[in-house]
Amino acid sequence: MKNYFSNRISLLRDKLSLQNGEAFFTSTREDVLYLTNFNSTNSNLIITKNLARIFTDRRYSQQVKDIVQVADYEFIEKNLQTSLKNFCNEFKIHTIYFEPSKLNAGKLFELRKESKIKFKPLKKFIADIFAYQDEFSIIQTKKAVRITEKIFNDLLKEIKEGISERELKAQLKYLITKLSDGETFDPIVLFGKNTSFPHGMSSNLKLKKNLPVLIDFGVNIRGYNSDFTRMIYFGNPPVEFIKHYNIVKDALHIAIEKIEVNKKAKEIAESVINYFSKFGLEKYFTHSLGHGLGVYLHNFPSLSMNSKQTIPDNVVLAIEPALYFENKFGIRIEQNILLYQNKKIILNKIKDELIVI
Repeated sequence: MKNYFSNRISLLRDKLSLQNGEAFFTSTREDVLYLTNFNSTNSNLIITKNLARIFTDRRYSQQVKDIVQVADYEFIEKNLQTSLKNFCNEFKIHTIYFEPSKLNAGKLFELRKESKIKFKPLKKFIADIFAYQDEFSIIQTKKAVRITEKIFNDLLKEIKEGISERELKAQLKYLITKLSDGETFDPIVLFGKNTSFPHGMSSNLKLKKNLPVLIDFGVNIRGYNSDFTRMIYFGNPPVEFIKHYNIVKDALHIAIEKIEVNKKAKEIAESVINYFSKFGLEKYFTHSLGHGLGVYLHNFPSLSMNSKQTIPDNVVLAIEPALYFENKFGIRIEQNILLYQNKKIILNKIKDELIVI
């Protein structure tokens, strides 16, 4: 099998232009998983010009053997700072670069305390590295999307009068646990007026006839995530709801049509805001249009009015336009889009039409 992980490490080395005596360090689980395929609650990775090493503990003595073609490994016997200090002394490392947003001040203090190594925050932007989709990650993401949609179709059978938001959410969490490696985030299950809260919490509200239902969840497959939102109407949807649903759906289509490699993310968000403005509805769209998707739920790039990023090739995007009307209802529809070798592919098979039960 092609070694995708060695290629990813090479991309990072090239981006950082690591020289002799320099290294990159991360202790973020998602980073280590992406770069080495090692999935652990104790993940520490150092990459030099010629070497990559994982520091972990003996609980992972079996799992860590699977990454030997990508990186070597060392079990932490005393503490991480001692292991890192010894490594740097052995390989004459004088400078370690890190992403400041991913290394908290307490851990950084401990690492610096026992060492004369210089820890320098990166000035280069590298989030695009962790968003890059190769054949391996695309396979996992597609599996995550397929399983997500199977779970959703199974969940539809549980929607009936009298079930509460919490009960339906419990059914959803059971299906996620049964069919995937875990949930991407705490699922959102809302009825009626509660759908007007973008990230509302499920309550004991029971489902009655003629109420909207918002379902938002994702699953994790081998570390790669999906993100999926659909609207259901339990009963007969009124004209007002259908009207606004179709506006959100059309906004979704506009966004997908506008997505292009090397296009400014802000321009895509603006196209949706401008469309909502035609109906005087722009103030009811209260969050960003979308985000990259991969080992991180919110990956590079960000699609918002404030974004300064451009859309790269070989990424997955979660696009989720919405409208929220306080004390009435909310509508959000989400699609996962793959950009790969300048091709644009909608990964979801479930259509974006309103589901009426």
